[in-house]
Order: sequence, then C-alpha cells, then structure tokens
Amino acid sequence: MTQKKLYTVLAAIFCWSCCIWGQVSDASASSENNTPEVWYVHFRINESSLDENYNNNKVALSQLTQRISEIISTQEYEISKISITGYASPDGPIKINQPLSEKRAEALRQYVLQHTNVPASLIEAYGAGENWKELRIMIEKSNLTQKEKILHIIDQSSMGEEPDKALKELPDNTYRVILEQYYPRLRNASTVQLLRKIKRPQTTAIVEKEKDVQQTDTIIQRQKPQPTSIPNSHIPFMGIKTNLAYWAMLITPNIELEWYFARQFSFSVEGVYRWYNDDLAKGSNFRVAYVSPELRYYLRDDKTWKGHYVGLYGQYGEYDIKFGDTGYQGRGRGLGLSYGYIFQFNQSKHWFFDLGISAGYNRLDFDSYYWFDPCNALKEHHSKNYWGPTKLKASILYRF
Repeated sequence: MTQKKLYTVLAAIFCWSCCIWGQVSDASASSENNTPEVWYVHFRINESSLDENYNNNKVALSQLTQRISEIISTQEYEISKISITGYASPDGPIKINQPLSEKRAEALRQYVLQHTNVPASLIEAYGAGENWKELRIMIEKSNLTQKEKILHIIDQSSMGEEPDKALKELPDNTYRVILEQYYPRLRNASTVQLLRKIKRPQTTAIVEKEKDVQQTDTIIQRQKPQPTSIPNSHIPFMGIKTNLAYWAMLITPNIELEWYFARQFSFSVEGVYRWYNDDLAKGSNFRVAYVSPELRYYLRDDKTWKGHYVGLYGQYGEYDIKFGDTGYQGRGRGLGLSYGYIFQFNQSKHWFFDLGISAGYNRLDFDSYYWFDPCNALKEHHSKNYWGPTKLKASILYRF
C-alpha cells in the first residue's frame, strides 16, 4: 500500500512539472514572437532637424524604412501602431527640453510618412522631455569615481529641481565627462516601435497587445510616456494655504484657496479677518478685513505649478487701527503685480511652501479720530494714493 502511494505521488509530481514546463515554454515563445521591433535615431545638441549623416542615423533609418516596406509587401503581420518617442538630454531647462523632445519625435514621424506607405493614423509621436532614467542606467553601469554621488543626486533631487545643477558642482571634471560621453546618447527620438496585431489562443478575435521594450545596455525601458506631466508627479486641482506672516503680525487669521488649470495658470482668493469688539476703547485696536483675488502664471510648463510665478491681483479691505488715543478708520482698494516661488517639503506630494511679495496701487479713504469716552471724535478725513509694497507672503500650502 505504501509503495502504491509513492508511485501515485511521483506520477502527480511528473504531470505537474510537465504542465509548468509547458506554460513557461509557451509564455517564452509568445514573448519572443510579440516583442516590438525597435530602432533609435539621434540628434545634434539643441537640434530637432533630422540629419541622416549624424551618428549611425543612415543605417538606422534605412533599416527602419526597409523593414516597414518588407512587412507591408510580404504581409508578414498587420502593423497595429508605430510608436515614436522623443527625448532630450538634461543639459538645459525643462521648458526648452520638453518642446524639443516633441519636435524631434515629430521630425522622425514626418520622415517615416515620406519614405513609407504607412497611413498617418498608425503613427504616434510623443515628446518625453528629459531622460533621467536612462542616464541613471548608464551611470549605474559605469566606472566613474563619483558614481555613487551622481546616483544619489538623481534619486534624491526633489520634484521641481533639476539635478543637472547639482551635477555641475561635482569634482574631478565629472560633469564634463557626463556632458561629453553620456548626454549625446540621450539626444534621440527613441524608441521607434512596430507593434503588431496578434490572436489570443482562446479566441479568434483580433486584439491589440503592446509589450515593453527589452532593456539594452544603454536604453531604459519605459511605457508610452505622457508628455504633459513629469513621471510620478502629483497633479493637483486645488490648494489651501495660510500666511504665517499675517499670523505673526498681531495674530491675524487668514486663509487662501487656489485652483489650478491650463498647465501653467491658477486662480486664488485670499481672505483676512480680524475684527474683535474692544469694550475698553482706551486700549489699542487692530481691526482689519479684506479679500484679494489673484490670477497667477507659473513659468514651468509641466503641470506641477511649482517654482517661479508672476501674478495679477486685486484687493479690497476695511480697517480700524488705533494705538493710544488716536485712531484711523477707513477702506482701501487697489491692484498690482505679485512674484513668488513655490517649493515642496522633502519631496512631499501635498505639502508646499509659498514665498512671495506683491506691490502696486492702493486708493485709501480714511478718517483719523480722537478717542473720547464713550465715543470717538472725528479729527480729519483723508484720501491718499499709495504706490509700493502691499503684501508679504510666507504661506504653508496643502494641495489636493
């Protein structure tokens, strides 16, 4: 009985092993058959025009167009899509590199359209901006003396800060080596992928399947990029903040709401209210209430709403301020320009700090008065045009 059980267990293990081996073999074969075909084309620094004589472009372009023509003529398989992704090396500001990568991808798209019979609807072109992930793979496989510091800078730099600035401060001419040996390899319109339509084994329906690019020594594998945002970044729709400068000035409660739209714009409304009754009029009063709407433009074009900004604001408020026996009561209205900078706390997706200053024109209409128990006596009426600083901002910001 024991021997019979042993044979039964061995038979089960053998059958199970055969099933697993068959599944692995099928998956491996499927992966090999469905891996997209990929080519890489390079560009000169700060250029988006396609130069066939640069680097190995003539060979790559020839292989690309010949392969597409071969597939169409022999009907080897049906092309589902040709995906072109453009990149730029990190030596430059993001606001320049993002459109540069888009132009490079479009240049290669036009070349394919002109030299093949592929319908324009099958070719997609994307600009992925700066390719920091690919640079990291290159550095990780290098023998640079500052290798660990370079990787740390790339990994630890907070969103909104460009690691290129920190790389320039490394010793031993490290940045020069990166600039001459690594950045040129990032100026490409890669990848050009030919994606095919395949049949699922279980059904006869035609489905579209896209595989990730297999990793090479110098090219990072990535899915289809989203050119309008930074990878892994949090795209906010609203923020709430409070100005610490107002709290420090006689504990003045305040709140501001900000809404984000159109990649680089936001609209905010700030409110301040400190109007407490003072039963002992002989004491000092500091009463103020005002509202201030503002339209902002952020200089960074990456839907993060961080870094430098400029704004146009309006302002209306009323006040009653008295120190000692003389007080001033009235209202003010005006408009002006603002400037500031927003940065985040320790790579947080939600917490930020807003530093700014505003200046412009205010029309002030107010009365000066003396205090006489139990009422105030008018001293004089004033009207004044004021030009100069109007607001100082040091706000804690939380974004949703």
